[in-house]
Amino acid sequence: MTTNLPSLPHLYGNPLCVVDVETTGRIGGYHEIIQIAIVPLTIDLEIADVQPFYQNIKPNHPERAEVASRGVHGLNIDDLLVNAPSQERVLEYLIEWFSALPLGHERKLSPIAHNWGFEKSFLTPWLGPDLMHSIFHPHSRDTMIFGAMLNDRAALMGKEVPFPRLNLTAMAAQYGIENENAHDALADCVVTAKLYSAVMRSLIS
Repeated sequence: MTTNLPSLPHLYGNPLCVVDVETTGRIGGYHEIIQIAIVPLTIDLEIADVQPFYQNIKPNHPERAEVASRGVHGLNIDDLLVNAPSQERVLEYLIEWFSALPLGHERKLSPIAHNWGFEKSFLTPWLGPDLMHSIFHPHSRDTMIFGAMLNDRAALMGKEVPFPRLNLTAMAAQYGIENENAHDALADCVVTAKLYSAVMRSLIS
């Protein structure tokens, strides 16, 4: 008998997962996802013992790729055009992966991301609103927003802000978490998971 992925009690069977995408630019719906990772977590905020979803994607509009974005993620567009599966095929892979997860009936993944607004602006045009709603629960978590809130809290208390810089690598470094392969989607998911766990535990210690 398959055991469902555990979730925190208040999530009612919708387990947490970390999501990250790398893109050809900054504008969702115009620029495209060229790498995606989704990593489910346990109730202890550890990486779950299931295969994460991790895939490069062939862009449909390589001519739209921003030079600045190429410098960030380091993915070679020409290589993706030759070797990466199409957006349609990766969408099929994602549906197969999600369908195979040990989730309860009509359960979804509760997303955590570092700048979820950015990830969502690309995921929604790619997946479509219906599939987006079927896979991801609307109650998302965002480590960047939470860092900004903790900065506001510290400022109101007259204290030094804990996160002078809100990018993932800088925030993670405040907890001694190294990001050795920044802007690889899977590596960023792992670092985001560690950061989220560290922030949560710092609040209860």
